[in-house]
This record gives sequence, C-alpha cells and structure tokens, in this order.
Amino acid sequence: MSELQFTPEEFDVWAESYDDSTRIDAFPFTGYDRVLDTIMAEAQAQPGMKVLDLGCGTGLLTQRFAEAGCEVWGIDFSGPMLEIARKRLGAVPLLHADVRAEWPADFEQRYDRIVSGYTFHHFSQQGKIALIRKLIESNLRPGGRIVIGDVAFDSAAAQARFAASMGSEWEPEYYWDAAEDVTALASAGIKVAWQRVSDCAGVFTFRAD
Repeated sequence: MSELQFTPEEFDVWAESYDDSTRIDAFPFTGYDRVLDTIMAEAQAQPGMKVLDLGCGTGLLTQRFAEAGCEVWGIDFSGPMLEIARKRLGAVPLLHADVRAEWPADFEQRYDRIVSGYTFHHFSQQGKIALIRKLIESNLRPGGRIVIGDVAFDSAAAQARFAASMGSEWEPEYYWDAAEDVTALASAGIKVAWQRVSDCAGVFTFRAD
C-alpha cells in the first residue's frame, strides 16, 4: 500500500454526505460519537486552551472543542470538507493542507492539545510515528496531550477476525494494531495509552512531560 490510500478528490466527493456517514453505526464509524466523547474526556479541555485538530474534515470534532471554549485551529487536505467546516465554525482558522506538509507560521506553534479523528489510519506505522514525534517535539506544550481517535484493533488477530466478518466489503488500510503499534511507539521512545471504544475503533493518548 502507498502511504496515503485516498486522494483529496475522493474526500471532496464525500464531503456533502460525510456527516451522514458518521451517523451510520457500521464500519468504519461504529461507535463514532463514543469515540469523539472519549477524545473529549481524554483531552480534558478547558476554556482558553489552544487546540489543533488534524484532519478536521467537516469540523465535527473541532466544533466540540470550540463549544468547550477552546481556541481551535484545523487542518485538512479537502477543500470542500473545509468549506463545510467554515460554515460550522465561523472564523476558526482552517488550513487547506496535508497534515504532514509544512505549515505556515500561524499554525506552526505549540498547542495545549492536538487531536485527530479518523485520519492516522491513512499513514503507515512509520508515518504515524514520524508525525507523532514531530508533534511532540515541535508543536505540543509541556504538559500537553495528543489524543487520536481512529479505526483500531487490539491486535493483528482481532483485525483479521473482523476482516473475515466483513467479507468482500473489507478494505485494508493502515488501521491501528494496538499491540504492535504501542510497542513500536515505545521502542521509539514515545509512551501512549490505548483504550478500545468499539469493535473497530479506539483512542490513543500521548502526554508530554
């Protein structure tokens, strides 16, 4: 598989129906609201906190932090997704870019919280680790947290069982394998806590020293 399985154009086409997709309690969005609830709980957002949402899409997660009184920024590579987010979020700064690309100075800063929903499964394990390391070293304030909710499984065996249950509808991507990925992150010197939320999704929490 290539590092990124989908082109921006594919997400552009999905933009108008994306919010509706998240309301269908089926793969990949089984337990979607519970995943976002868990992200909020792990982030422990407080009014005035600076929060960056990576792969913000139509702004569903970003909106939650804005409503909690946080100063929020968002990045996404789909223009039509961001247009919907702008209608939802008003004057919130939103950047049209790949989250792995260089960011302009007003985004290249340090945040109290960096969050992401359903984005990192497009990146290989090495890609995940490289981006998380960059965020910790360059974009996270001391005492800050990175909280990532995504398609994830407890282990390779759990993912294989789930894939078998999906049959021909299964589409392989770089879904998180918690057992393997947590070990790989630890080997890279990055500590993370993992919790499963549904049978195909969970939340990863990284805390800065």
